[in-house]
Amino acid sequence: MEKPLLLFVILLLFFASGCQNPFIQNSISPVNGSTNPTVEVSKPLPKTAAEIKAEYLSTYDPSRKFLIEDHSLQLPHNKGTINARRAAEIIMEKGGQGKLGYVLMPYEIFSYNDVVGERTITAGFVDGTLHITNEKGEVEMINSVGSGVCRTSTALYQAARDADLKIIERNSHEFEQPYAKQGDDATVWYGNLDNRFQNNKNNPILIQCSVDSADIANVQIYQMQGDPLPEGMVHP
Repeated sequence: MEKPLLLFVILLLFFASGCQNPFIQNSISPVNGSTNPTVEVSKPLPKTAAEIKAEYLSTYDPSRKFLIEDHSLQLPHNKGTINARRAAEIIMEKGGQGKLGYVLMPYEIFSYNDVVGERTITAGFVDGTLHITNEKGEVEMINSVGSGVCRTSTALYQAARDADLKIIERNSHEFEQPYAKQGDDATVWYGNLDNRFQNNKNNPILIQCSVDSADIANVQIYQMQGDPLPEGMVHP
């Protein structure tokens, strides 16, 4: 059989069998068992978590909330608390609501390092001191920009824990700190150690944090009252 005739027979058998283009899936389907096909309209792509959050924040009413945790932690009076205060300011600035707080959607995970970012002079942090154990096993003090942000991290961890949020990651300092015992603290190191917790509530929550003039770290966690689970947000 000549090649053109052979190709024609193969194509005839292919279409007679009702085969479809494998790259066009679900483009044609019968209705109610009918042999007459109908064209299906493509379904819209599911929204991303970021799109769902942006949509929710566009109609967000900060007055519709109730307090579920109010936590305070006295911090030392030194340069480290300047960095703790700056970290709290950044969290509020990045909350998406004009310094009214950080909104955490249902099942969203809060990452201290992701939100606060790298601790640099440009970001508003100052040079501080840090105690480490060197290779000889000796304790020494070194300079470290942003040293002290662990204080805000610790206050946030304690508030999240007491609000019964799900703790994903928490690390203790090498040495006990004057503001928290080991096991009750939450050290962070950008790119390495993080403080992460998850909103395990069915509604969004609002986190507010600050360090006042008396060097007290204050964290309030609110649950958004009456807000349904945002459309498209699915359980993990």
